[in-house]
Order: sequence, then C-alpha cells, then structure tokens
Amino acid sequence: MRPPVANRAGHQEAVPVQIGGRVGHADAIRLRTTRSSAFEGAIRAEWLRWALRHQDGWRDRRFMGTSRFDTARRHAGHFHAEEIQNAVYLRRWWRSFFQAAMRPLPGRHPPVPFVPPVPAACYLPNAHLLFTEDAAIDGDLLFVCEHSDHPDAGSVLVPNRRVYFVINEVTLTRWPDGTPVPVLGLSLSLDADSWAWGFEATLPVIAESLVVPDVGAAPVELIATVNGTAFHVLAENLSRERVFGDASIRISGRGRSAALAAPYAPVIALANTEPRSARQLMDDVLTFNGIPLGWTVDWALTDWLVPTGVFAKQGTWIEALTAIVGAAGGYLLPHPSEKILRVRHRYPVVPWDW
Repeated sequence: MRPPVANRAGHQEAVPVQIGGRVGHADAIRLRTTRSSAFEGAIRAEWLRWALRHQDGWRDRRFMGTSRFDTARRHAGHFHAEEIQNAVYLRRWWRSFFQAAMRPLPGRHPPVPFVPPVPAACYLPNAHLLFTEDAAIDGDLLFVCEHSDHPDAGSVLVPNRRVYFVINEVTLTRWPDGTPVPVLGLSLSLDADSWAWGFEATLPVIAESLVVPDVGAAPVELIATVNGTAFHVLAENLSRERVFGDASIRISGRGRSAALAAPYAPVIALANTEPRSARQLMDDVLTFNGIPLGWTVDWALTDWLVPTGVFAKQGTWIEALTAIVGAAGGYLLPHPSEKILRVRHRYPVVPWDW
C-alpha cells in the first residue's frame, strides 16, 4: 500500500518525491535544481557580460569586453596623431626668445612720475678730468675727482670699453689780454718723442687780425681751453683756405716750450767745468749769463754724477736738455700751461716686469 507519509520501508517501489535531496539509487528524473552536473548540454547565452577568448567577430554587437584576437574595424576616437605628419599652425600665447616683431597695439599707459636724475660725483659736465698722473701699469684709466661737495669721493676707476664717447667743449682766447678768438675746429697732439704740444685750429676769416703778429714781433700766444684744461700754444704758421661760398684760415704751432728751441732760442756751447749731477746740469742749461730763464724742472729720474768735462753740447737750450735726459733713457713731458718741464722714465718698470 502507498502510505502517505514521509518515511518508507527498507525496500519498496520508488515514488516521486518533491524534496531537495535524492536517495542513493533511484530512477533519474528531471529536477530543476540550483546546480548542474559536471557535463551537460550547452545552451546559447545571448546576453553574457563576457566573451570567450576565441569567437567570431560581430560587427553589430557592442559587448563590454572583446577577445584578444578580433576582426579590426575603423574606430573614430580622440587619439593623438602619428609621430610624423603634416604640421598645422597652433596659436599659443607664450613667447619665445626670438619671435617675429610686430607693431604695438593701441592702448593707454598710465603716466610714470618724473624723477629728476641725480648727478653722480666726479661726472658733472663742468668737472675736470686731468691726465696728470703716470700711466697705470694695468692699463686702467684713472681720473681724479675734484668735486668740492664730495671730498671723500676719491678716484673713479673707469672700466675698459671698446669705444668712449666724449663731447668736448673748446674755447680759444688771446694771451695775456684774454680777447676771445672764434674757432671752428681745434686739435692738440703729443707723443713721447715730442717735447712740445702740437697745435692746429681752423678759424673764420674775420679772426685773421687776432692771430697775425706784428712785423718783427714774436708769434701770438693763445690759450686753448679743452674741457676746462688750458693749453698755452704759439700760432706760428698761417694759411688761407677758400671754397665756393666759404673761406677760412688755418693756424698751426707748438706749445710754449717751443720758446726754448729754434728759431726763438740762440745756439750756444754748453759744458761742465766741474763735477755736476744730471739735475744740476739741467738747471745750468736753463740759465743764461747767470739769469734763470723762468723754467722749472720736475725731476723724476735717478740722479747720477757727471765728471768734469764729460758733458759738452752746442745747440739750443732744448737740445741740451734732451741730450741730458736721453742719457738715462728718459724723455721730456711739457706742462700744458705752466713753464714746467717734467722729466719722466720712458718705461716706468724694467723690461722683465712689462
């Protein structure tokens, strides 16, 4: 009999049981359980969220994943271009070290308050730059500051530059009356072998009467002031220049030390009758019949003793002076305005210290 209970006898016919388990040996029935066997019939899964490693490519399917090997297709995406391609112009608002120049765009700029410049000490327009010291060994230009408002300014070292721009202020006057002489151009020159300043100037024709000496008189002495420094010169030669619509005169001469040379100085015989130093010999030369000529010697050489009768010279005063100075390898440096002859070494140091 089929008992309607959940238990059964040891041996009986099997009956369908709707429970989650099964007996050890029974007829197989189709059960829709939550698990399957190790091997079973495959079914088509259309909406899987994944794909197999090898499958046919579908052109009309957009799965969330693809296999490693698939049919390639064109994809329009925001990818960078190839490494080499046609260049395109890009406008960027950063600047480079070198770029094309352009005219500034119209605009308005705020006014900048004006600050008056403060003149530097020793660089005022009326300051004097005096080249009166010995040349520096290192080649630097050393100017002397004479500004009275800055007594502690000291010397100004000018750096070495390829070009120096200098705006000169030049005036020309007669000496001793101080009559102004109009001048169009002026030049001064000096070198180590010249014991007098060289002088040239261009004047208008109306100034001819101011520089032509009287008959039989000495040449006219002029004062050429260049940037505040006075140079006493003699107008020895005069020539006239004329072009269409213009006329001028040109004068040339030497510094006032030319009075010690020909044709203004006599030719005399000089000798030492007793032992004298080189400095004393120069003082003897600048004396005529026991009367000083009014010139002073600024001696800067090492003095030495000249025995009796060693010095003998016939000529002008300046020729005797150059002979004495040349014996020690020195040279004469004339003062621009005073009656002073400075005796200096041609080379400040010995050759092995050049």
